[in-house]
Parts: sequence; structure tokens; C-alpha cells
Amino acid sequence: MLIYVPLLGCCILLAATQVLDPDFDCPEPTGWFASPTSCADYYGCSGDVAWKYTCAEGTLWDVDNCQWSDLVNCDKDGGEDEEEEQEEEQEEEQEEQEEEEEEERIRRVVVNQNHQCRWGNRIN
Repeated sequence: MLIYVPLLGCCILLAATQVLDPDFDCPEPTGWFASPTSCADYYGCSGDVAWKYTCAEGTLWDVDNCQWSDLVNCDKDGGEDEEEEQEEEQEEEQEEQEEEEEEERIRRVVVNQNHQCRWGNRIN
């Protein structure tokens, strides 16, 4: 893909990868469309057949071409990042649950020790 760079007064070629993607529904039979999940990805549709492209490293899709990432305003996390975030959230929830269970176990031990002490039993 050629991109015009005004500071250089010329175009540069940025490599992009492409993969046939039957899961993407083309909004129109032909055209270029942003990925719903990743700023680095975009789709080229021809005859309602979608090809998924990924911008070169350091660039993101912006309306109709790949631009340097600092020139693009994008709030999408990206498919892989989103999956990683979900995994991290699940791990955090699991850790919180384990911490709560440990706190409850400790609380029960303390209550049990207090109970034994009140009744004159020996505490080990």
C-alpha cells in the first residue's frame, strides 16, 4: 500500500498482510472498511468477499488507508488484546475470590481459637 508522506514529498510503501475472512460481513459489495475490533486491521471487499488486512507495524487503519499510529484517533482494543484483557479480568476475579476465601478461612481460625480460649481449652 502506498502512502503519501507530505514531509518527504513522496510516497512510501507499507507492507500489509491479507487473509480471506468469511466471518466479516461486507457492508457494501466493494470497498475498504475498518475492522470492528482492531485499529490495525481493515477489510477489503470485492463481490461481497472479505479479505482481512493488517497494517504494517507502527501504523493503524484510518478511514481509507494505514497511517502512522500517532496520527490516528482510535479507541478499539483489538481482537487479541481484547481476549487478553478478558483473560486478565478472569484471572483477577479468580485471585480476588481466592483472597476472599483465604480471609474467610483465617477469620474462621481466629473465631475458633477465640472460642477455644473462652472455654478454657488449650490452643496450639
